[in-house]
Amino acid sequence: MKIRRGLLKLSRMAPMAAFVFNPLSGLGSDPGSIRKSALAGEWFPADPQKLKKRIDLYLDRVGEVRLSEKPLGLIVPHAGYIYSGQAAAYGYKAVENLDFKRVVIMGLSHQIPLNGAAVPGADFFETPLGIMEVDKEACGKLLKSPLFKADSQIHAREHSIEIQLPFLQVVLKKGFKIVPLAVGSLRPKDVQAMADEIKKILGPDTLLVASSDFTHYGRRFDFVPSEQNIPSAIEQIDKAAIKNILAAEADGFFQECEKTGATICGRNPISVLLKALPSGAKGTLLRYYRSGDITGDWESSVSYASILFSQENPGQIPPPVKTLNSEFEIRQKEMLSASEQKELISLARKTIETYVKEKKVFDVTKLKKPMSEGLKKNLGVFVTLKEKGDLRGCIGTIQGQEPLFKGVIDNAINSCARDSRFLPVTPDELDDIHIEISVLSPLKEVSTYENIVPGWHGVLLQKGPYQAVFLPQVPLEQGWDLEEMLSNLSMKAGLGKNEWKSGARFLTFEAQIFSEEK
Repeated sequence: MKIRRGLLKLSRMAPMAAFVFNPLSGLGSDPGSIRKSALAGEWFPADPQKLKKRIDLYLDRVGEVRLSEKPLGLIVPHAGYIYSGQAAAYGYKAVENLDFKRVVIMGLSHQIPLNGAAVPGADFFETPLGIMEVDKEACGKLLKSPLFKADSQIHAREHSIEIQLPFLQVVLKKGFKIVPLAVGSLRPKDVQAMADEIKKILGPDTLLVASSDFTHYGRRFDFVPSEQNIPSAIEQIDKAAIKNILAAEADGFFQECEKTGATICGRNPISVLLKALPSGAKGTLLRYYRSGDITGDWESSVSYASILFSQENPGQIPPPVKTLNSEFEIRQKEMLSASEQKELISLARKTIETYVKEKKVFDVTKLKKPMSEGLKKNLGVFVTLKEKGDLRGCIGTIQGQEPLFKGVIDNAINSCARDSRFLPVTPDELDDIHIEISVLSPLKEVSTYENIVPGWHGVLLQKGPYQAVFLPQVPLEQGWDLEEMLSNLSMKAGLGKNEWKSGARFLTFEAQIFSEEK
C-alpha cells in the first residue's frame, strides 16, 4: 500500500474553544487575585479531561521509577506539550506521588526585560486542572532582597512557568503551594546571591525546578555555529553543557555557555539552581531529544532535556540516554544505527540521481560494501523530498512487506517521479533536493483516539473503503492539536471533516526520522 504524505500550508496552532470551569470553587467569597491561564488551548489542551489524559499518556510511556531518596530538584523543558511534553514527563515521573509542601519554579522572562527576578502579585495561578496557591509567605521572604520584586505584568503571559503547572497538579500529592519566579538578567555575583536567598526557603519538603529548553539552533534564533552535520553539532553543544550540569558545576556550566555561545534560554535559572543545591548533589539525565529528531527539520531545532538532582544514588530510574542522540519509544531492535541511517540516505541519493538522469533503477550490486543487516528488515518507510524547504515529493509504504533497502529504492523513485501532486524532478533540480527518510515501527491499533499523542504517533485512519495516513511530524509542521490533525486526516481520506468521530479505526506507529546532511 503506497501512501502520499499530505501537502498542506504551514499554519499557526489555533486556540481551542473555551471550556466551562469555575476556578473559585471551594475558595469562599474572597478568593484573592488569580493569574489566568495564558496557554490553555494553544500550548496544551484547554479541556481538563483531555489535558489530564495527555499528561497521563506521557507519564505512562516513561516506565517504572523507584527512588531511594526524595529528589532535590529538576530541570525540565517549557515548549508546547506536543514538542517537549514527553521529555518533561521523564522528570515529573521521578517525583510522582511524592509529598512536597512547596515547589519553587524558576522560569525566565521571555517578553519583558528584567533585572533580577519577579514574584507574581497574584494569590493563585489557574490552569484547566484547577488553581494553585502561591506561597505568599515564601515570596515575602524573597522580596526582602533587592534582587526580587513583585510584578504581575511579567507573569501575565509568561509560558516558562505555567507550562510546568499541569504536570505538577497531576503528579504531586495535593496541598502544595508554588513560588513562581520569572528570572531575568543576572550579573555573575547575582547568581550566587539569588541562590543564597532561595536556599532560605528550601528544605526536605520543597522541590526546586528550573524551566529551560536547551540549544535553539537556526537563523531565526541567530545561532548557526555550523551548517555541516547539524544534528551532531547541536549534540556536541548540548552534551558539553549537560556534562557540567550533571556534576552540579555552575561555574563550569557558565564558562561552557560563554565558550560555545549556547542558546540555552534558561541559562540563569539553571545556574541559580546549581548554586542552590546542597554540596555533593548530582544530576541524572533522564531524557534528551531535539525537535529536529521529531520533525526532521534541522533548519530550526530546539533541544529538550529532563534532569533529576539528588544527594546520593537516586534509585531505580529509566536508563539514562546512552548517547545524546535520537532515543525514541521505538523498540531498540527496530532502530537503525547512525551508520545505517547514512547508508539509507546514500542509497536514496544514488537511486534518485540514477533514475532522474538515466531513467534506470540503481543496481545495489554496485555498492562498495555489503548491505548492513539492519537494512534487510521488513519495515515501513517513507521518502520525503524537499526543495528549498518546500515539499517536492513524499511517498511511502506504511507496512514493511519487503526489505527496508528495497522500500527506500522504490519510494525514492516514486517520490521523485510518480507523486501525482508534482512534476517529476529534473536533473537541474538535483543539487537543491534534500532527502528525509522516516522508518516506521509496526502498526498498533488504539482503543480510542485519545490515546494518540500528536507529534509522536503517526496515524492511519480507516473507515470503510477510505483511509489516509499522517507521519508523526505532520501536526508539528502544521501546528495542529489532536482533533485538528484527525479532522484534516479525515478530509485527506475523502471523508467529511468530522466523520472520524464515529466508526473510524485508528492505527498508530512511530518513526525514526533522519535526513541528508548538508
